[in-house]
Amino acid sequence: MGSATSIATPASRGLGQFRIFGTALIVTSQFLLAACSGGSGGGPSTEERIVPETPLNFESCDPKNVAELEKIIKDGRGDVSEKAGNASKTEWVNSAFFEKPYDRYDLEAVLDTATISTALYVKSLGVSLYKAPRESLKGLCPMYFYLKAPPKSIQKIWDGAADGGRTGSGTLAGLFFEYCGDEGLPSCSEREMVSPTILVDEAADRWTLVHEMMHYNFNQGRKGSLEIPAESYLKRGLKKTEEAIQASYSAYKNMPNRTDLSDALSGVKTVIELTKMIHVRHTLEELTIEGMLIDLWSKGDLRNVSGASAESGLWYMKFSRDGFFQDLPPLEQMIANLKKEADANFWPEIAGDCDQLQALIQSYRTESEEKIKTARAQITSIRGKFFEESPRLTPQSLAIGFNVVTHEKAARAHMAGHDEAELAKDLQETITELAKTIH
Repeated sequence: MGSATSIATPASRGLGQFRIFGTALIVTSQFLLAACSGGSGGGPSTEERIVPETPLNFESCDPKNVAELEKIIKDGRGDVSEKAGNASKTEWVNSAFFEKPYDRYDLEAVLDTATISTALYVKSLGVSLYKAPRESLKGLCPMYFYLKAPPKSIQKIWDGAADGGRTGSGTLAGLFFEYCGDEGLPSCSEREMVSPTILVDEAADRWTLVHEMMHYNFNQGRKGSLEIPAESYLKRGLKKTEEAIQASYSAYKNMPNRTDLSDALSGVKTVIELTKMIHVRHTLEELTIEGMLIDLWSKGDLRNVSGASAESGLWYMKFSRDGFFQDLPPLEQMIANLKKEADANFWPEIAGDCDQLQALIQSYRTESEEKIKTARAQITSIRGKFFEESPRLTPQSLAIGFNVVTHEKAARAHMAGHDEAELAKDLQETITELAKTIH
């Protein structure tokens, strides 16, 4: 799950994470199951009676959850998780994936609970949790019937993420964002959570909720730790580095010399390191969460979820990896061009530095590939031949059909939602401009 390495404790355990600017939000596909965590004290509240709006059919539900679902119908409230007290505890540890800080107590609280207890725990953290109603639940389990539908303003955000429609196409399973920044809403903050909100497709698997909870958990750790630079700091650093590289390389082209070429290469090294740092907090967070959940599931720690959810998670890990890898070739070409200049001028020390940077980028690839290789082996060891023949299918996708185009569209929207400060966008623009300069 993670190492118990001590790190700086985030300033506050308070509310959720992920801001929204216009339509920037967190989206997971029907096959990309999700979750979120973190938050402040207290345990799940059961004061509110839950009454179904219409008669419900639980024939398509996981038997593990049926008893709790029927109990809600009978007495009007769900069971409080035995781990409710975890909400008032905090221990920040680093994940085995990219050493991202998270509060282990919140993750442990939802590892082996039923879906209803998971939802109650998430609500106890101060997260506004809603169901995203389907037009039809035929053949699907009404897993989250006890959650309220969102108000119109939030429903519009869900509909926008679902490309103007409800979840009938099965492309959207969960959505997490901070409801802030727009007119009439509280201001967003780089260091504190503001109005965290989660919506889940009312027929989604429990894995979805746990994944979104981990987004919340990781980002709470990032925002609260003063050792982790804020988005605005990285944006400024990225821009200044770009300007410094352009100045150094321009000076070198006007009058070739070791110092300017070396300075340009040093700047490129900084951009390479920033590239990984930015992706780890955005694109690669998907690989991190799914890798962690697959690991926990394969060890029997994460329970009451569909095994097919793990297969979907592997697909998402690969999609996440590809998003990171697409920024690497332009950086490698810059290094190759700088090495060509060094070789032409017989400066072996600079050429050697270029080789080291190429090796650094390759180590990034190897790191991600190894994590995916491990996850695949963990799934195969449990799912066996079925996994080899039928990857990426969840109970929901089997019911509605798998559509790679809409799947990838939802995944891209999900990742865009992580980029609340448009930091990843700035990174790509910087890489594009530098590729034009060092050609």
